[in-house]
Amino acid sequence: GTLLERLGVADASAVEFLRSDANARRLFEGRGGRLVQVSAGADGKLRSLIARSPAPRNEQLATHFTRLSVARDAQGAWQAVEETRPLQSQTRLASGTIRSSLFAASDEAQVPDAIAVQIAEIFSGDIDMHRELRRGDTFSVVYEALTADGEPVPWNQGTGRVLAAEFVNGGKTHQAVWYRD
Repeated sequence: GTLLERLGVADASAVEFLRSDANARRLFEGRGGRLVQVSAGADGKLRSLIARSPAPRNEQLATHFTRLSVARDAQGAWQAVEETRPLQSQTRLASGTIRSSLFAASDEAQVPDAIAVQIAEIFSGDIDMHRELRRGDTFSVVYEALTADGEPVPWNQGTGRVLAAEFVNGGKTHQAVWYRD
């Protein structure tokens, strides 16, 4: 009830269904971090609820997600359907300027920490990220962002791999490109 209330829905029959249906109850199991979207009428009655969460099996965490859909069927009865679907990948581009550290610059550029770690690892043979960074150094990165039905996922840090990166350190340009043999 609290979840629906926070989303602006006031629908006792929907709350009862979510509490009593075995599939729908999975919405409240496990950890947080789910993406939940609702559609409601002007009267506050639930039309549909879609919840996206990590895949249930560990071997699928990086490649799949679970979608729980709750809506009324053609006869007007509530129905909950759970399915495991593949994550999609979107290509994103970001760049930043070092003022204090790579992580501060990546935060400012809205680059996920997992991607900043990959950038540090990629260039660690050429740049000591603790001692050789200079104010004004820059980076650019093209990376994969994982999405569930087009929505960025909050689990697994929502990231795939770095596809290309450039780091300018002390005026010297370093570049890297991911490729598959």
